[in-house]
Amino acid sequence: MAYNRKGYYRRARIIQEITRKHYEPERQDRCYAAIWRKHIRDTFGMCYNTYMKYVKAELPQEMAAPTHKQLDLFDELK
Repeated sequence: MAYNRKGYYRRARIIQEITRKHYEPERQDRCYAAIWRKHIRDTFGMCYNTYMKYVKAELPQEMAAPTHKQLDLFDELK
C-alpha cells in the first residue's frame, strides 16, 4: 500500500488559506504566532514549528485548486 500524502497536502492547503486570510505583516496581533495561537493550535493540535512547515509547504499543482468532479446533466444546454 503506497503513501501518497493527500491528507498532508489537504491540511497544508487549509492552513495556508487560514494564514492568508488573517496574516498582516508588521502587526503583532496578526503575526504567524498569533494566528497559530488563535486559530491553528486548538483546531489541528500542532506545535508552532509544525505550523510553520505547513505554511511553507509547496503544494502540487493538482492539489493547489480544488476541482469539482460532479457531472452536470445540462452541460450541452449552456
